[in-house]
Amino acid sequence: MTYKIAVKWFPISLVQEVLAAQQPAISESWSFSLESIPTKVLIISSVVLITCIWIGCAYFMANRHQKAVQYLQSQLDELWLLQAKPSVWPHAPFIPNAREQNPPEYIPPMDPQEQEQEANEARERAEKARAFLETRNKHKDKE
Repeated sequence: MTYKIAVKWFPISLVQEVLAAQQPAISESWSFSLESIPTKVLIISSVVLITCIWIGCAYFMANRHQKAVQYLQSQLDELWLLQAKPSVWPHAPFIPNAREQNPPEYIPPMDPQEQEQEANEARERAEKARAFLETRNKHKDKE
């Protein structure tokens, strides 16, 4: 709180000091020159002005940096979810539950015996289809 009060009263005191230094000059003429302001006041006011500008620029850059980091983090989260489980993206990674009903997107892993049996059935279907196509092609050639 005292910091805010000091910041508010500091420029007022600087202006009062400048006006007090100019009182003799004002009585002679109405012209204003930079030499009439004391050097210490100029230095202090310049330092305050440059500091405020520097703090404003730093705040602006930090704000932009924070927004960029948040955007990149959201992109990274989406990429991670896409690589984790494409069937349930963009939701949270899916962990199958043995006690409850799993969603229809979930395909449970197969036993090696079941995989081998399905591979044999697929091979037999492919052989039957190949034999059917060969006999059909032979009948077309005869006609």
